[in-house]
Amino acid sequence: MNTLGRWQKEVATGKSIFFVVLVLSLSVRLIWLPSWDYLPGIVIALAVVYLLIEGNTSLQILRPRTLLHAAVFLFLNSVFLSSRPFAPSDVVPLTFVLSLYAFYRIYEAERPAPPMFYAFFFLGASSWEYALNVWITPLYLIALSLYRPVHTHMWAAFFFGVVAPYAFLFTWDFVQSGTEAFVARMSALLPAEGTPVWQLPPTAWTTVGVHFACVLLFAGLTGFRTEPSSVRDRHFFLLLSLLSLTLAGVCVFRSEVFRHAVPVFHVIVALQAAYYFLQRPTRATSLQLLGVMVFFIAILIAGLWMPFYSF
Repeated sequence: MNTLGRWQKEVATGKSIFFVVLVLSLSVRLIWLPSWDYLPGIVIALAVVYLLIEGNTSLQILRPRTLLHAAVFLFLNSVFLSSRPFAPSDVVPLTFVLSLYAFYRIYEAERPAPPMFYAFFFLGASSWEYALNVWITPLYLIALSLYRPVHTHMWAAFFFGVVAPYAFLFTWDFVQSGTEAFVARMSALLPAEGTPVWQLPPTAWTTVGVHFACVLLFAGLTGFRTEPSSVRDRHFFLLLSLLSLTLAGVCVFRSEVFRHAVPVFHVIVALQAAYYFLQRPTRATSLQLLGVMVFFIAILIAGLWMPFYSF
């Protein structure tokens, strides 16, 4: 293995880069903490990092074990989301990660119905504050059809998984204020007119451009590879690529959902980046990793000089 290859493996599998990013991220967010309203966002980001690490340890999606995906998520989250106060929609990446991990378990599960129920339950729960997640359910079903044959009991798990969060919401809203609140909540699921991305102020173009560049780059690098990963990994990362590209396409015409899509982009890009750079170390991928790190450092410097647009 050449010097660049050893350097790539050290970066991709070592713990040092994660702890450097952790210290820098917490320092930046706590030193410039405008008010206590921003603190829950930090706690949720750390909870997502914990889920990313523990989920990968349990499922071994990324082999060998790595903290690179957690470092990439924490970096992107700190750079782009540290300038906005906490909102209920910031909980979306938590349920999204749980949904992805439950979906990953379906492939080799002896009893696939329980993980399928949890995958769609958490996907439905994340749509309480981010209604667009309901509309990406067909992408889960497409990926599932590639995973394994879907039997009747699995369809039942899918149906009850999607319906259960809304049954809970209906009960809660009905007890609190009748059916009006639930009808208003459900109306958010209906398509509505929005502002296209080209009508945003110029200050927002950098934020949008960086995220779209990351989505396109890693969707192309990981979504359509045929080797050397397993069939399950190829289908899983194909799903991630389809999800990120679909969300990016929606954001082009409805920029209002970009606020909710940003943390989802961070989760997907983090998993894709770690997956790609953990493959066989070559001179080409080492140079690509070096280029990505320089790009991220430039983003950090730009964010410190002038905070990115907050949706």
